[in-house]
Amino acid sequence: MLNAENTVGEWVASNWNTATIFDKYQIDFCCGGGVSLREVCGKNNLKVADVITELQESKPNANVIDPNSLEIPELVSYIIKEFHEEIRVQIPIIKSYLDKVVQAHGLNHEELIDIQKLFEEDSVDILFHLQKEEEVLFPIISQKDFDKTNTFILSPINQMELEHQQEGDRYNMIATLSNNFTAPDDACNSYKHLYHLLKHYVDRLHQHIHIENNILFYKLKNQLFH
Repeated sequence: MLNAENTVGEWVASNWNTATIFDKYQIDFCCGGGVSLREVCGKNNLKVADVITELQESKPNANVIDPNSLEIPELVSYIIKEFHEEIRVQIPIIKSYLDKVVQAHGLNHEELIDIQKLFEEDSVDILFHLQKEEEVLFPIISQKDFDKTNTFILSPINQMELEHQQEGDRYNMIATLSNNFTAPDDACNSYKHLYHLLKHYVDRLHQHIHIENNILFYKLKNQLFH
């Protein structure tokens, strides 16, 4: 059974539904998932026993794939199908809405221009990031004869984790600029839908990064050093 010494990432890896509890307390479980529950509760002035009670009461969804149960080749396929494909579909849709909303509301809401700039920057970076994973890292670690004693693989893993952090930082800025994706009173339907799309995109990005950092890369590092 998990306890206060387990990391936030381990709690979410054991049951994805616990992510909603960490979201409620504004605790980073993807890029910051390596911190123990006790430490993060201390930093946020939370009673660790109360948080553990909430986490334990959160039940996993039935009939949902548990990424933690998958072997590395299966997990790689799951990540590509579940997240990479969705990102490639969502980016042009969000860009289209950003163009429309910035044109209509940019003069009165200058934060939209900053949001558009940040999204444009990250869309270039994340598509290149996905390409590197799919063409370099994932084929290596999915091989049946992958040498689990060869620590050269730590360098690309560390680079992917660094890029995940950069992506997370950008979307934290977008969340702040958008008042946590809350449309203003004068927002049209396109404006409201844009923020809905961005919120969904960011929520999925957090899940994606969590699964790579705290499950896939965690499994790989365990294999290398055990």
